[in-house]
Amino acid sequence: MNDPEELGEGGEGGATPPETRRPSTTPSWVMLGFACGILFMWLLRATVEETDPPIVDPVEVPPARVAIPPKPMEIEAVFAQYSELAHWANDLTEVVLWNRGAQEVIDRFEIRRVGETLYFRTIPQLTRRPLNHGVPDNLPIQFTETEAQYQQWLKDVAQESGRQVSRGIIEAFSGRRPADPADVPPAPPAQANSTVQPPAGGK
Repeated sequence: MNDPEELGEGGEGGATPPETRRPSTTPSWVMLGFACGILFMWLLRATVEETDPPIVDPVEVPPARVAIPPKPMEIEAVFAQYSELAHWANDLTEVVLWNRGAQEVIDRFEIRRVGETLYFRTIPQLTRRPLNHGVPDNLPIQFTETEAQYQQWLKDVAQESGRQVSRGIIEAFSGRRPADPADVPPAPPAQANSTVQPPAGGK
């Protein structure tokens, strides 16, 4: 038999029941978070698939402009058509021709005049000023002038402006238009003195 003192509280008569542990709640929260993540990804994917992609209009790229080498017959024909607008100095002038490929005025030429014959040669750069007065717009050829010709044109413009101002002042103070030599009518032709001849046989 067992000694009563050895049994004590843990003996057969007074055994303590084992403690009952609560199940851990940590795995439940992990599973809930995992399920929420899967649900969110599924909803996001469904939303992206249902959204139509934006329609992007194709961008039209204009064709590249390529300069076409000038042809001698072309510059000769164009210059012959507008040659009266050329400004010559020492039998030389410079022009720029419209290039159909590049759609720009880029083909530069020097023209030498020897008698009635014209000689054309291409040049890399102009040495004269572009002519921007006294010529029509939108020509297929651009003419040039020397610096001396440009300064003379400025002088002529200033003189003409001065004459117009002077005439305006005279009109304002006199109340009449000053006589213009071009407006004065020509004098009537002088009549020859006629001699009356007596009738034949008269005294």
